[in-house]
Amino acid sequence: MKTIIDSNIIIRYLVADNKILHEKAKTFFAGVRNGTRKIFLEQIVFAEAVNLLSSRYNVPREKINETLSYLIKYRGINCDDKAIFLNALEIYSSSEFSISDALLLAKANILRLYMCFGVLT
Repeated sequence: MKTIIDSNIIIRYLVADNKILHEKAKTFFAGVRNGTRKIFLEQIVFAEAVNLLSSRYNVPREKINETLSYLIKYRGINCDDKAIFLNALEIYSSSEFSISDALLLAKANILRLYMCFGVLT
């Protein structure tokens, strides 16, 4: 059975700011890493995790890219399109784009769509 997760479990796993919750998250993600536990990662949860790591925990963009790129490749993680998530992290870490804009640009790149920024006149 697949489980849908909230960003809180990702944050507890990566930040380890609460020892008890971190240990529970480590156990949870051990199964995800080896594929015995299946989870679905929604785009909104992914974006929220990026925003929390950046704004609340002051994790540098490059470290967010490195860490979440590794996590997304866990065998038990399912999402709409891992390639979009991974490309968005690359864009996010090498630019001033928000993660929301990076996700849109990544999707536009992969689907060969035009990305419109701002108001059309």
